[in-house]
Amino acid sequence: MVWCLMKADIYEERYYRRYVAPEQIQNFNITIFESDLQIYTDGDLEDVLKVELKKLRETIEAYIQIYPEFNASLKPIKVLPSDPLIIKHMKEASKKLGVGPMATVAGAVSHYLGLMFYKETKELIIENGGDLFVYSIQNKRVLLHGGAHSKVNNLSIEIDSNELPIGICTSSGKLGHSLSFGKCDAVTVISKDTLVADAAATAFGNLLIDKSKIKDVLNYSRTFKDISGVIAIVDDQMGAWGNFEFV
Repeated sequence: MVWCLMKADIYEERYYRRYVAPEQIQNFNITIFESDLQIYTDGDLEDVLKVELKKLRETIEAYIQIYPEFNASLKPIKVLPSDPLIIKHMKEASKKLGVGPMATVAGAVSHYLGLMFYKETKELIIENGGDLFVYSIQNKRVLLHGGAHSKVNNLSIEIDSNELPIGICTSSGKLGHSLSFGKCDAVTVISKDTLVADAAATAFGNLLIDKSKIKDVLNYSRTFKDISGVIAIVDDQMGAWGNFEFV
């Protein structure tokens, strides 16, 4: 089982990692710059993941040095012909959802690392601040946990192996230090494009200012062809749709 938690600040203890227990696979942590990744896999990938993570983070940090607005903007930024692939992808995903490009950074890192190596494994889970890239040859269960004070909690979903790899990203207006203008306990977005899932979690979370907005957000989320599921929890109310089953 994989746990999907709200995003936490880089300096906050990621207590939820104590609960993650994928079956019969190794796990290890890689931290470079502000990327703090917990990896679960049956493959011998620790060294190569460290190398590739360093390359990705160096690309992002170098770009920020040249274009500081990439880091600071809460709105989409224009794609430039010279942009590196991951930067271009971050900009494109953020534009779809109307958020700043750094709203996709956790998803971007997990996504690119996952796509590089998942075919070499039977299972690869990359957790980055509560956001997940998930691959397995078997169906995977994900526990959605909105924090100790959430009234709707400990929900498990199962995703068919035919849907994997997939991105599962979560935002909260009540837990963690990531910026959110909403009041939701949790909004989780599922997409093949982990960057879109990350951007959408932020965007939908901003819209969930109270539980009366759940239906509107779910209807809005269905307009995105590359989103395959959403679960929104506000106070004692929950709404959901998507290619998964509650278990």
